[in-house]
Amino acid sequence: MNLILLEDPDTKCRWPADDPRTRHVRKILRAGVGGTLKVGAIEGPLGTATIVADDNDGITIEIEWGEAPSPLRPLQLMVGLPRPQAARRILRESVSMGVARIDFFRSDRGETSYASSQLWQTDEWQRRLREAAEVAATTRLPVIAHHRNLVTCLAARPESSAARIALDMQATTQALGTTDIGRDGAVLVIGSERGWSDDERKHLRTHAFTVAHLGNRIMRTDTACLAAASIVSARAGWI
Repeated sequence: MNLILLEDPDTKCRWPADDPRTRHVRKILRAGVGGTLKVGAIEGPLGTATIVADDNDGITIEIEWGEAPSPLRPLQLMVGLPRPQAARRILRESVSMGVARIDFFRSDRGETSYASSQLWQTDEWQRRLREAAEVAATTRLPVIAHHRNLVTCLAARPESSAARIALDMQATTQALGTTDIGRDGAVLVIGSERGWSDDERKHLRTHAFTVAHLGNRIMRTDTACLAAASIVSARAGWI
């Protein structure tokens, strides 16, 4: 990890010996008294922590807080709920890309049992976000929401003037890399690996989504999310 995330911007913390953060400091960073660590408060500032005590019971740090990191990019993903392992990768890479929001929905051709996985029924998804943020050295985490189908997902979309783009290799000849993004970011809709149903395509047209493709090869959902987010970020000038 490149940053240790904390719940609150306290100026002094004590971590017991069996705390994963203590083990990381001792075994990976090999830092002792006087050593410094990069820390951050969730949705808050970044800071520098100094180790002021290290004994058998744990370590104590004192923190000097600085500025908050850059805000998340105006990029929202709507994703047909994929298999859990793919969803884990989407969570991880979305944090590194600065995605502001991810809405998962049960697509017509998707597998409904994915919603019952351990990832979503426990706090694992939250831990995955935090771990990704610690690697990306940011305190900003995307909003995560779930919807029973595409219709409810589209209805819950926050009002904005962001570009609306749906990926569908079978319904367009326009490549995503040639699509206008504009200044207000984008909402990207990515279906399940089995593709869209006719009803879902109708709903996307009703909500005025531009249709674009990522080439003529079928991608895994997590690959499509990362590729699409990268293209949009480049088109918008964020990377």
